[in-house]
Amino acid sequence: MDRSHKRIKFPGNFLSDAGYSIVSFPGIYADEWDELVAVSHTSTSCVFLPPGSEDYGKHVVSQSGGECYCYQLYGQEKDWGCLWFSLWKSNIDKARSRSQQLLVVYQPGMPGRGEVEWEELPKLGRQNKLRG
Repeated sequence: MDRSHKRIKFPGNFLSDAGYSIVSFPGIYADEWDELVAVSHTSTSCVFLPPGSEDYGKHVVSQSGGECYCYQLYGQEKDWGCLWFSLWKSNIDKARSRSQQLLVVYQPGMPGRGEVEWEELPKLGRQNKLRG
């Protein structure tokens, strides 16, 4: 099934009484995502800001100041922006403040792939700039 045609917008859905929060979900599974958030009382930190949405391409200066989060994530500013990251981080901070278990949903056969330590993001962003 070709899933690339459907774009979803989702700013997160923090539920303070939940025991967990989904913090990552593969965007290619838009139909499954829609079903999950429509039929269940699900707390999620996930943020999707697709092209065409009013927040697509917006940038946010990082808490360390100076440059937007794109530089920490990608090593350079990107067209899709980094507002998604700021919203996502805020959602995760809320979930952590309520001691919610943070859940990551992987694509089949890919558990653990792409995981990095939070403190490694700036270093990886610089490496991405050098590569790309």
